[in-house]
Amino acid sequence: MNPTLEDQLAAFRYGLIAPIVCRQTPLLPRELKAYMEEVAGQVYDIPGSTRQQISARTLERYLSLYRKGGYDALKPQTKSSKGSTGWILTLLSGCRSSSNAIGGENSAVRIRERRQYIRGFRLTVVEPV
Repeated sequence: MNPTLEDQLAAFRYGLIAPIVCRQTPLLPRELKAYMEEVAGQVYDIPGSTRQQISARTLERYLSLYRKGGYDALKPQTKSSKGSTGWILTLLSGCRSSSNAIGGENSAVRIRERRQYIRGFRLTVVEPV
């Protein structure tokens, strides 16, 4: 992601929670809930997104991120597994041995079929029971 867009998103997110974190006295729980519902009910021009609204749960997440890691925590984080297919290979590794093959040496092995949907594709994994 482009550093300018990251900064814009962090500034946008901070702008949503600034009235909460900049107060001298903390909000009461009912005041906090009312503020979050009010903010969630408005329409925004969110940088880098076509969405126009923020949920109250998302605001809670932004507040939590800010309290744990400060302003930099509000910048979008890239996933460590982005572009990685290692987890698929791990999932399939149990199906590669000859003893797991249907009709292999041990034809009495009962086989169970498990279907999982991975990123929109149906994957059938055959594993011994």
